[in-house]
Amino acid sequence: IATGENHMRQHAMFAAALVAGLALAGGGRAEEVLRATSMLPLGTVYSQSFISFIERVNMEAAGVVRINLLGGPEALPTAEQANAVRSGIVDMIYGPSSYYPGDVPETDAFVGGNVPPAELRENGGMALLNEIHQQKLNAYLLSHPEGSLGFHIYLTQLPVLDAAGLPDLDGLRVRGAQLYREFFMGLGATYVSIKVPEVYTALERGTVAGIGWPSVGLMDLSWDNFLTHRIDPHYFQGDIVILVNLDRWNAMDEIARNTLRELGLAHEQRSYAVFTDLGLEEDAEMQRRGIEVVTLSDAAAKKYRRQAYETAWARLKSRDDTHYEALRRLFYREE
Repeated sequence: IATGENHMRQHAMFAAALVAGLALAGGGRAEEVLRATSMLPLGTVYSQSFISFIERVNMEAAGVVRINLLGGPEALPTAEQANAVRSGIVDMIYGPSSYYPGDVPETDAFVGGNVPPAELRENGGMALLNEIHQQKLNAYLLSHPEGSLGFHIYLTQLPVLDAAGLPDLDGLRVRGAQLYREFFMGLGATYVSIKVPEVYTALERGTVAGIGWPSVGLMDLSWDNFLTHRIDPHYFQGDIVILVNLDRWNAMDEIARNTLRELGLAHEQRSYAVFTDLGLEEDAEMQRRGIEVVTLSDAAAKKYRRQAYETAWARLKSRDDTHYEALRRLFYREE
């Protein structure tokens, strides 16, 4: 983390120096103002992270770039946000890339991957996904924040383990986003798709017996009132992104693009460290509140994680295999 903090300081200093130089040289240049939305409710820790990014941009890039947050799903429904950034209805969106799989199926590389964002910047993985986003969604992939997140299955009852030590979810209705579907079904569960604001009621009424959710943010939504067990280890990897409409991105001058690019990278690195620490803190708090951790054996854990990864890669290959080999090579290492 110390190395990451050094990189963050270097990027922050670069961005600050760039902005300071622009203030002297730019004279009467117009400030670029971008309209942004979040796919996730503003009260979640994820949207709060996005808000912190916006505040940092507005402070450090004052006079160069400004971001105005229009709201979350209440301002623009989550399902409409990818198309909104494509068409330029909004200039920037934040949220899970798995929320627009029909537009860019290659984003399965995020969840199917286990290579951290910093390395993806170095090995060309992020550059390739950026190119694909530009081609398929008319969007520039600015940042991949919260990349240290893992995902877990949380249940309202003690999970049954089969002879191999893997969770047997036969007969259980488990809520998740589309990225979980094949994995949950492979464990015997009935996959259920429910919007985030409706999950609390589903758990309260017992219409679902569990959920798939990242390692952070569950208590923000009070779902811990009903969930009693978590299965370890985690699977998948965070897939949150910040996208900018490509036409709007290209219309900005080089100074504004470079400034935003540097601040986006600094946020990517900063949030990786922040969410690593936050995951540890929330883990302790969840257990204090009574959620018990069911830890699979080493052999079962390896099978469990591999099964999760393979569902993501198989789904990507079935949807569009054009970049399958390249993405798998860059994003995934055999465990």
